[in-house]
Amino acid sequence: MKLILYSDHEHNINDLHYALKQRCEAVIIFNRSMADYETDPAFDLAMKQLIEKETPDVFFSIYYYPLISNVCLRYHLPYVSWVFDSPSLSTYSKTVCNPCNYVFLFDRQNYYELKNQGIQTVYHLPLSTNADRLGSVKMSPEDRTKYECDLSLMANMYTDNLYSKIKYLPPYVKGYFSAILEAQMNIYGYHFLRDALTDTIVNEFKTYVKYNMQENYLMDDRQMIIDVFLADQLAFLERVKLINHLSGHFHLTLYTKKHNCAFENVYEGGFLDYNTDMPKAFKGSKINLNTTKRSIQTGIPLRLLDIMGSGGFVISNYQEELLDHFEPDKDLVIYEDLKDLTEKIRYYLAHEDERKEIARRGYEKVKKYYNYDIALDTIFHIVFDTKKKKGRITT
Repeated sequence: MKLILYSDHEHNINDLHYALKQRCEAVIIFNRSMADYETDPAFDLAMKQLIEKETPDVFFSIYYYPLISNVCLRYHLPYVSWVFDSPSLSTYSKTVCNPCNYVFLFDRQNYYELKNQGIQTVYHLPLSTNADRLGSVKMSPEDRTKYECDLSLMANMYTDNLYSKIKYLPPYVKGYFSAILEAQMNIYGYHFLRDALTDTIVNEFKTYVKYNMQENYLMDDRQMIIDVFLADQLAFLERVKLINHLSGHFHLTLYTKKHNCAFENVYEGGFLDYNTDMPKAFKGSKINLNTTKRSIQTGIPLRLLDIMGSGGFVISNYQEELLDHFEPDKDLVIYEDLKDLTEKIRYYLAHEDERKEIARRGYEKVKKYYNYDIALDTIFHIVFDTKKKKGRITT
């Protein structure tokens, strides 16, 4: 099998590339930038020329690109996209219905939302990590001095989100948003923002905030407001609240990009390289925290798998799909709210043997079941089985 892999410098592209090379006759990297995910004549031409030159069996990308899908459609070329974020707005493009598509989503609720609209080109598939690579990263004495700590959080703070840039909203509309975001922060495992947005609030928001609601996207105004504006603001508020609470009880290390938050009693370790520094931070921290962005409704985020795949001990917020794949207090620890989280941090800081055993079990499970080889087996089985049923191939 010959495959073209599109790369837009995703942090895990090397792991995917390596896994694909183990099973493909040839993997050709295509890394031209797009001016626009929908239309880019120069990109379209370059992709067309590459396809005609290489005659691949499959085109593959991390994330879904409508432009790539439309080109693949013209060549009857299977287009596999494995989406590592949720929601990924491009998956709501009407091009997702193109019959060449095989779109793999890790969030089951996101998958159901699209499937229930009659879209037959989407599939549910948990994410994967490269535990062989992450687990083999060695810690030098200098690394231990730099990364060893009691408690750490690696997370985007979303301080520069679109909602924070809105210049004006009527006080009652802004107050309404503040109230429902605060309420959502206090409820775990249930997402009610869509139900909370009344027609009046939606229409008022549209009066003061202009955005491009393209007709070729399968999103209504409620979903656009939540996914584009409120989701990042909710993540910002929730993480600030979490950090301020924990820093009053523990020595907390925060790994993130530059931000404008003023935290007290927090050591800031900066932004870490995914391939080199990140696994060292996970190994060096006695307790790694995972706080999942609420827009990931049920799925298991890559960050959590990377922590476990590095051999790190993790305490995570509840996600519905966690219980389908992992055993709480055996493979990882799940917290219910800030009070529960505080108690569990204290407990596991004082019980090193239990902590290390849970980390060991979690690493072994992720290494065995959540690797790229198993996921690619599933992906290509679906792709070529579907093609045979459609009569497109004979082998």
